[in-house]
Amino acid sequence: MSDFEKTLVALLKADSPLASLISGRLWPDQVPADIARPVTTPYTIFYLFANPVVQNLHGEVVVSKPRIQFSTYAEHYGEAKAVTDALKTALATGSWVVVLEDERAPVESVSGLYRRDLDTRIPHV
Repeated sequence: MSDFEKTLVALLKADSPLASLISGRLWPDQVPADIARPVTTPYTIFYLFANPVVQNLHGEVVVSKPRIQFSTYAEHYGEAKAVTDALKTALATGSWVVVLEDERAPVESVSGLYRRDLDTRIPHV
């Protein structure tokens, strides 16, 4: 994980309302292999799906604009919604401007879990 991602995870895990819902179950990319199955819900997976940058004429990155998707999985729709609502509130407490680009609740037919996605852009220097 990048320093930015580590800072982001620390911010989210330190948020009491969010922590009370997911109890530290916030992971990059996928549920870690060493986590017992079935995974306790709710939990949130995040991944960086694009990272456009602004560079100066010397090629130095002056602004990163990562797009990060947060996907929350839960046994019940209300749990998934509560986590994504707490996630949005926690993201708003950071020192970055967080742009919510999309929010959706796709059907998760394979796992049988409810899922809610937040697509964000978090520009930073």
